[in-house]
Amino acid sequence: PEASPRQNLDWLKFRYKAISSLLLDQVRAMRASDPEHLIEVYGDGLTPEEYEELRDLRVIRANGGAHTPELSGLTKAALGSYDMQERAEEHSVGHWSAYGPYQLDATVYNMLLGGGQNAHMKMFARTNIDFAELQDAPNSMARFQMFIPILEELRQTGKPPVESYVLNNIPARLEEANGTTFISFGTSTIARSLLESHVIAPMVELSIATSGKLLFALSPLGDSYEEDVIEGLVQYVEDGGTLIMTADAGRKSADLPEEDWILLQRLGFSPPTDSGKRGGKEAATTEIAPFFPSAGKEFALGGTRWKTAQDENVAARYNDGNPAITWKTFGEGYVIVLWANGLVPPADTSSHFGFLADIADWAGVPRPSTATHPRLFTNLLKNENDPIYYGLAYHSGSHMPWGQEGPALDAQTLWTLPDGSYQVEEIITGKDLGIHSSSSLATDGIQSELPRHAVAIYRMTLQD
Repeated sequence: PEASPRQNLDWLKFRYKAISSLLLDQVRAMRASDPEHLIEVYGDGLTPEEYEELRDLRVIRANGGAHTPELSGLTKAALGSYDMQERAEEHSVGHWSAYGPYQLDATVYNMLLGGGQNAHMKMFARTNIDFAELQDAPNSMARFQMFIPILEELRQTGKPPVESYVLNNIPARLEEANGTTFISFGTSTIARSLLESHVIAPMVELSIATSGKLLFALSPLGDSYEEDVIEGLVQYVEDGGTLIMTADAGRKSADLPEEDWILLQRLGFSPPTDSGKRGGKEAATTEIAPFFPSAGKEFALGGTRWKTAQDENVAARYNDGNPAITWKTFGEGYVIVLWANGLVPPADTSSHFGFLADIADWAGVPRPSTATHPRLFTNLLKNENDPIYYGLAYHSGSHMPWGQEGPALDAQTLWTLPDGSYQVEEIITGKDLGIHSSSSLATDGIQSELPRHAVAIYRMTLQD
C-alpha cells in the first residue's frame, strides 16, 4: 500500500537524521584521537539539535561559498541566533574573483549578518602557481590579505539586535523537496524581500522564531506543518506575537491529512473562495491599517494569488479590488495574511516600496541601518567592549548575473546610533569621513557609491 503522509515524512526525517548521526559519529572519533586540531563540517544534514555537541567538541560549520547574500543571507544571520561559528571559502577553489572583482566583498557582507564572532574566512592557495601570480585576479590573494586585519577587527563585534525571524521548518522543507536536499529552495525572494526592506530576520526553528516580536511563516519554505508547529504558531499569536503568513502556510499537515487550510482556519480566517491565479506578479496598493500609516503605496505579490471573502480589516488591495493583505487580532497578538504565496522584492517593482519595513517598524523590530535604495543592503555591528560601530553597505547584484558589470549604485546609508559625535572612516579604502553627529548619521546618512557586489565598511567611533 502507498505510504501515508505521516509515514513518508517520518521516512524523510529518518534519512535526514541519519546524515547528522554519521557526521557526529565521525567528529567524535576524530576528536577522541586528536584533541587539538580544528574540525570543520559542512552543514548538510545538520539541525540545531546537534549544535550544542558540536560546540562542545570545538567544531565549526563550513560552507562551500557564501558570495550570494541574496540567497543565503538569512541563514547566515541565523549563525548569531545559534551561536554557531562557520567558515566561508571562495567556492571557485583558489579564486576569490572568479565570478567578479568583488566576490570576496559579497562574502564578507553575508558572513557578518549574524555578527563577527561567528564568521571565519579562508583561501585555498594553489601550490602549482608562483606566489607572485597568486596576488592578482582570478586568485586575488592580495585582496584577501588586505581583508585579513579588517576581518580580525570585525571578529570583535557581537550579533546585531534581532526581533524578527523567518520560520525554518525543516520537516516542511523535507516534504516540499520530497528529499533531503533543499538548502536553497524558496529562499531567494524571501531573503531579497527582507534585506531590500532592511529587515534582518534569521531563518530559525520554531523555538527561537517565537522569541521575537515578528514571525514570518512563508510557504515557499514548505506549506505542510506538523500539528505541534501549527499549535506553536497559534500559541505565539495568542501570547502577543505578530505573525505574518502567506495564506497557504500550514495549509496541510501530515498529522491531519483530511484537513485543508489548517493554520489559516485555526487563526480564525476562512479559506480562499477560488483555486488561485497562478504565475507572474500583481500590483497591490496599501490602505490605512495599524501597520500601514498611509494609503496608496504600491508594491506587488507573486506566485499564486487567492481571493478571500474577508472585506474587513483590509490592509491592501489588488488593482481589481480584491484584498491582497488582511489582518485580525487573535488573543493578545496579530495575524497578517498575504493572499499570495510569493513575495516580490522591492527592487523588482517600480515603486521600490518595502511594505515589510512598515510592518517591522510597527511591530517594534529594530532596524538600526537602512538605505535610500533597496539594492543597497545594510547591517550595523558593535564592538563587544568599546563604543565602536561598524556599518556595512553592500550593493546587491541580484538583478544581473555574476560576471556582468553594471553601473555603480549611489545612495544614502542611514545609521541609528546612541547620541553623540562619531569619527567615521571607511576602512576598506582608509578614507577619513570626518566627525558626524548621531542625528546626522540617522537623517542625512553617508553617501555610498558602490560598484555591483562591492562593500563599504564604516567604522564609527564615539568621541569623548
